[in-house]
Amino acid sequence: MTDKQTDTNYAGRSQEERRAQRKGEKQRAQEQPGGDMAQEGTEPDKHHSSGKLSEEGKKVWQTGSGIDGGGKT
Repeated sequence: MTDKQTDTNYAGRSQEERRAQRKGEKQRAQEQPGGDMAQEGTEPDKHHSSGKLSEEGKKVWQTGSGIDGGGKT
């Protein structure tokens, strides 16, 4: 074993992997279900398909999402 870091700049890397590393973000495939609308670190279970909702997620769930800011008010 060597102390040298593994070179992660190889031809098989996807554009998404390179972008995520460059921007210091997770790849979409590595995000938890629910994305920004779910609380970080919560897991899906039989009652919550995307973990627990964040406050923003609860608001969107109650009002609906849409191009004009939602359905119900």
